[in-house]
Amino acid sequence: MRNQIKFTLLLASFLVASAGHLPGAVMFATGATSIIRGDATIGDFPELYGGDAFFFPSPLTETDARFAVTGAPDGIFLTLPGRDDSPYATAFLYAYAELTFPTTFTATGTTLTVYESGDHSEQALLWLWVTGGGFIHANATVRNLVDGYSIDLSSLQSTLDSFGPGNVFERVGVGGLDLLGESEGFYLDGVSITTSEVPEPRTTALLGLILLTAGWVKRRRN
Repeated sequence: MRNQIKFTLLLASFLVASAGHLPGAVMFATGATSIIRGDATIGDFPELYGGDAFFFPSPLTETDARFAVTGAPDGIFLTLPGRDDSPYATAFLYAYAELTFPTTFTATGTTLTVYESGDHSEQALLWLWVTGGGFIHANATVRNLVDGYSIDLSSLQSTLDSFGPGNVFERVGVGGLDLLGESEGFYLDGVSITTSEVPEPRTTALLGLILLTAGWVKRRRN
């Protein structure tokens, strides 16, 4: 029995050593806590609107809007019309979408990527909502790039820490800042969070096996 246990421990240790790490985990938004049309006197329609590469601008239901901004970019977008005239200390007056992810995240080693369909130099303002309450503005000039507009959040870690121990980010908000493009406003197609390297699930499971087996051996000896 002892030889079998020793073999199990050695095998698990070898597999852990060879398992390595997965590349950074990429998480696309999976939900939207709120989608707000904002000032209905600007933009193409008073209700939510957006479209795809063939049909735009078109009115959208809230269900359509949520589908457009969650998951990987697919060319289906929600348009966020707005203006860059709201002081940061006041409530945002224009179109806004607030997105959630499979898990919370810190700033260190994290990249936020915003995907826009089309490129007419539209702009958006980003909010990073903190679990303990409050937010941090990440960037005020998001512009379209082929692979999305990416921002390294690492420099914001000290600001996040100022909210108190244990605080992390839980939601990302996107608000339109202009009326450019044939569908007036920012064409939001998706948002992703890429975290730094994480242990491969196999590694975590095997570490648990080692600890469990070692504990069982200790109990047997006692």
